Amino acid sequence: MIRQDKILTQLQRKQDKFSDFDDSFRNESKLYKEHLAELSQLSCAQVRARLYEIEKPGALPTAEFDLAPNLRLPFSEQWTNHAEARTWACDALLNHTTFAVDGSQIPPNAAFN
Repeated sequence: MIRQDKILTQLQRKQDKFSDFDDSFRNESKLYKEHLAELSQLSCAQVRARLYEIEKPGALPTAEFDLAPNLRLPFSEQWTNHAEARTWACDALLNHTTFAVDGSQIPPNAAFN
């Protein structure tokens, strides 16, 4: 039997934690948006220059970066339904090797905690 009164009591006891999480999320989101706006004003060369001293910076911007106002590239394809989109994807990918990795194949390891 679910005791709604007990659930409500526990939620009320943790209200401060929920509020703290919400405040933290809002602050991080605001900071993220500010940095993203700053990044969108930089050129590919400026981003690469900022990353130059980092030994392994990860992915670097390509020439398309400068063609992407507000960090978005236009996409000319439009479809009226899912079947059309799937047909386009099939045609675009047919005879092209593709792969994807989501990280789920990495076994749990205490070293990463």
